[in-house]
Amino acid sequence: MRRCNGFLGPALLALLEVAGNRLPECSAKTLVQRFLGRDIHEDEYGWIDELVVTFAASEFSYRELVKAIIMSPAYRRVL
Repeated sequence: MRRCNGFLGPALLALLEVAGNRLPECSAKTLVQRFLGRDIHEDEYGWIDELVVTFAASEFSYRELVKAIIMSPAYRRVL
């Protein structure tokens, strides 16, 4: 891997994010906020936790994350 100014490239950055468990939570929060068109409310963080588990279990499939969001009762209640 090519080293440039102390940064080892996007592949390592992605690996570090996945290993640090930040990618699933950040992805779930970002998609929910975009779909809802607003910030997440305090009572919705349980739902976010469920989405994080689903996303990680699907080996980080964004298709499965989107499907989990739009099929969830929490999303349907908001609409």
